[in-house]
Amino acid sequence: MAEITVGMVVTLKSGGPTMTVEAIDQTSGPELVARCLWFTDNQRNEGDFPLTALTPSP
Repeated sequence: MAEITVGMVVTLKSGGPTMTVEAIDQTSGPELVARCLWFTDNQRNEGDFPLTALTPSP
């Protein structure tokens, strides 16, 4: 599997919109979290997702 890095376009493994990885940070635990952004109807959205929940978009 490809390593997810800042600037990559990704989707959730469970589906959803394509998102761009804006930053990768470590939470208080051992898990890395990606801050992702995406647009819906010209509105900017953002959220934090565990790297294990993301997959690179084709």
